[in-house]
Amino acid sequence: MSRRHFTKCLAGAAATLIAQHRYSVSDEKRPPEEAHSKMPQVNGDGAIFFPDMHRSDVMKGFPPPEDQRVTLENWAYSSTGHWRWTHLNPDRVFKSIQIERGAGPVWQLPREMIAPDRLLQAEVLWGNAASEARKIPLPEWLERADIDALVALRDGRIVAEIYTGKMTPRTRHIIWCASKSFLSTLLAPLIASGRLDEHAELTRYVPELSKTAFSGATIRQCLDQTTGILAQEWLDGTQLAKLDEAGKRQWDWGSPEFKRAQHALARNSRASGLFPWLDTDPFVGYYDFLFTLHEQEYPHGRQFNYKDSNSMALQLTLERTTGISYLEHASNLISEIGFEANAGVMLDPAATPVGAFGMTMTARDFARWGQMVCARGRVGRDKVLPGQRELVDQMVSDLGPERLEGVWDPGSWPNLGYKSLFWNSATHRGRNPVFHAAGAWGQKCLIDPAAGVVVVQLGSSWDHDPDRIADNEVGNHAEVALWSFMQDVVPTLVG
Repeated sequence: MSRRHFTKCLAGAAATLIAQHRYSVSDEKRPPEEAHSKMPQVNGDGAIFFPDMHRSDVMKGFPPPEDQRVTLENWAYSSTGHWRWTHLNPDRVFKSIQIERGAGPVWQLPREMIAPDRLLQAEVLWGNAASEARKIPLPEWLERADIDALVALRDGRIVAEIYTGKMTPRTRHIIWCASKSFLSTLLAPLIASGRLDEHAELTRYVPELSKTAFSGATIRQCLDQTTGILAQEWLDGTQLAKLDEAGKRQWDWGSPEFKRAQHALARNSRASGLFPWLDTDPFVGYYDFLFTLHEQEYPHGRQFNYKDSNSMALQLTLERTTGISYLEHASNLISEIGFEANAGVMLDPAATPVGAFGMTMTARDFARWGQMVCARGRVGRDKVLPGQRELVDQMVSDLGPERLEGVWDPGSWPNLGYKSLFWNSATHRGRNPVFHAAGAWGQKCLIDPAAGVVVVQLGSSWDHDPDRIADNEVGNHAEVALWSFMQDVVPTLVG
């Protein structure tokens, strides 16, 4: 069954079930192992499950058929099923390690759940821009946007929790570049205490970088993605249009041609362990890759240009300054927050954690981290984590959204800006900022300190999904929908 056909069936079934209040309720605080209908199921905690959504034959059987196996070679360019399975099972595809939460207490978030029938009747905007969008039912949004998990908090209380397909509350999902914002919260205590001077050059802490294009770049410029190193990791439509077909295939992320390409994004991907390393590569791991970046495109600080290498240079600086590994820093933070499960992180070929985009965690733990940021470092009633208030206060006072106008298309996010490895936007320029810990292909933790709202979305949206291409839904549809869920649905239903 195609995604479009399934969506129509799902929307009709959900509407009927809601009208009749016929969703399945289980007293077990876990999703059912198998589902035998398209009926959404609700557990004793009020979490909603759509176990029939996103079905696939990938990795079924003992062993699975060869064309249904997911490997490091084929995960990114085979099928929507391969893609989604990887997002839910990253430890089985990439070299990875757990980030231990330790034996400390779990931060128990209170639950004041929106009634399932009210939540499932909600509608979100769906279109390439809010001004031209139509409204669709929430279950249809989950399917069309390839959402694996959705968790919403209001004033520190869980008000909505939804899982689709094989995703469960215990599943560690990859969060891609939202990992950068987590790295920012690791750096925050050092910056607030003065142990790291944000205005100092990286070379004060990592002298070897003086022989690279990072020479002269400051900590703050890396945090705000304004270094001038030449390490192009994306092309806009105009640049792509100038390439011949062979050149375009080299920029088609995950394709065989891409995996052999020599541009910065392809080398970055191999250095991090996303794809097999080539014998001809002059590096093994990501830190080695940093030391191959010798060209500068423009003066540091002149303009915004998003690069993974900036974050990995900061990770190296964190480790060099403290003499403590990223892994230990991350473990300490999730323990202090009170994660309920271990997190995880990808390792590069040299066994270095890829803190720029390799973290994995459960949806609820992602929400816990987001709530900590929303509360400016406060965890529960009595604990306040160092450096987090200073981080958030600085981001609130210095959004800089105008910096990206005319440089990046803001799409569905109003007044888009970037500060301290967080994206930010504001409904009214400079007021009530919303911070985004954002990763590719559907990973979001939206943090609205003024409204006390945190929304986590984990997804596995694949650019090459045939239904998405046929429906012309490769633009901002999912972003518009998530924004409307946070701005309209949650406040309306919670009151």
